[in-house]
Amino acid sequence: GRDVMAVPGHPLDPRSRGGNGLIKEGAVLVEGAADVLAVLAPFSVVPVAARSEARASAARVTPLRPPTMELHGGPPRVQGEDQLLELLSVSGVAVDEVVRASGLGAADVQARLSDLELDGRIVRLSGGRVALSG
Repeated sequence: GRDVMAVPGHPLDPRSRGGNGLIKEGAVLVEGAADVLAVLAPFSVVPVAARSEARASAARVTPLRPPTMELHGGPPRVQGEDQLLELLSVSGVAVDEVVRASGLGAADVQARLSDLELDGRIVRLSGGRVALSG
């Protein structure tokens, strides 16, 4: 009895299974803010007093921290390029996330990523992201 919305992900990325599964089951596909607003439009008529209350409570809400990659229970350590590849997906991962999840220094991760790129195993994407090559 509730509206469910989901953002689609790359079909080959295992992290996208949840959202893609919800869409298969009938969730509203969200490609942008307009899609969310279209679903919420019937609820947009709010009395002025309630709007003020909502703004006041929104100001008290602490922002959520972005999720980080959780790997293998403890502080992850990467030994070689193959283990570094395990942190990547076909849809792209921010290099900063790879550095955090690997436990390596940024320079070491960048050097290993460059080797993987030269080998044709990864591609660099816009926004400082890397992805497994097709």
